[in-house]
Amino acid sequence: MFGYVRISRPQLRCAEHDLYRGVYCSLCKELGARYGPLARLILPYDAVFYALFALAQQEKPPVLRPSRCSFNPAKRCLRCEKRNKALVTAADISMLMVYYKWRDTIADEAGLRRLLWLLPAPFFLCSGRRAKRLAPEAAKKIKSACAAQRIVERKEAPCLDECAHPSAQALGELLAATAESAKHAAALRRLGYLLGRWVYLMDAADDLEQDRKRGRFNPFSAHFDQPEAERRAFLQAQLNQTAEELLAAWEAVPLQRYRPIFDNLFTLGLPAMEATVLHTTRKERKRRAGSL
Repeated sequence: MFGYVRISRPQLRCAEHDLYRGVYCSLCKELGARYGPLARLILPYDAVFYALFALAQQEKPPVLRPSRCSFNPAKRCLRCEKRNKALVTAADISMLMVYYKWRDTIADEAGLRRLLWLLPAPFFLCSGRRAKRLAPEAAKKIKSACAAQRIVERKEAPCLDECAHPSAQALGELLAATAESAKHAAALRRLGYLLGRWVYLMDAADDLEQDRKRGRFNPFSAHFDQPEAERRAFLQAQLNQTAEELLAAWEAVPLQRYRPIFDNLFTLGLPAMEATVLHTTRKERKRRAGSL
């Protein structure tokens, strides 16, 4: 369910992109420091959004200094000068989300695929326990959302809103927790709820063909046998409706620092990701990524 919340790089100014990459690199370093070098390999862009959003609400902006990538010392990057609470929290939430996603995958898979996913069990179990200890409140919210999601998915024919609610509610609460003042928490909760709903629907649309082949639950399963054009039009309508509400919620958020980056993400990045998922297959995306 990771990697859908991204900026549109070509439409972002160089200084803003450098800042975004600086937060990404700082979060990567924080993940490595808290959970070991392997944790850096699972850093999702969604966590970068969360970190940047929390940083935007702090009294003072972080200072970024030139540094070098830990994986590739020849590559220059920017990093936060000092350890930052927002990055620490984002690292813990990132690990918790990956841990519970891994557990769900283990429960869904069978046979050889399940055995393959069990190979990294020592890393996920150890890192998951540590994340739950370091961020108990976030762990409680994410665990509760996963449990509610499983209950909904066991129902005979749950509606789309019912399916999306647990994930949406969890992100709404996590985003509201970044508010520096109580008066902004409601607006952030609404924004997080709609973004969580959009991510859930995107993930379901992305997994639709794979879930159909493997007989797994998908909230769009009623559209498995529709002609591709009709199915794609329905998925796009659902995503666009949520995206419109999301943009309205974003306009209500009184946040000024880094606003051009968030404007880029909500108005350009999310639509670009939606088009990519709906109009290309995973194999095509992997092939394109490999050719870059």
